[in-house]
Amino acid sequence: MKSHFLLTVFILMLLALCGISYSALMIPPVGYFLYLFLFLLWAFICLFLSVMFYIFSRPFGHESDRQRFRRQFKKAVVIGFIFILLLFLQRRFDII
Repeated sequence: MKSHFLLTVFILMLLALCGISYSALMIPPVGYFLYLFLFLLWAFICLFLSVMFYIFSRPFGHESDRQRFRRQFKKAVVIGFIFILLLFLQRRFDII
């Protein structure tokens, strides 16, 4: 029951994330506003992914919750950075 609820929350958050990223592509380039929006989107993605990775991960041996969250947050930062970089490249070079 708990895993089904978490999976539903995960899917809804993923759909919201796709909607936010699509709206980021539709915003006209208004200088630093676009970069601020992309940074906030990156921060949201990192936090969201780290929480999801934390929920669905298992600890290594005697790893504490703080260490486990830190490990998952590092992974989420890398994935979030790649996502924002691809989003920026898509907007910059008009790749569909």
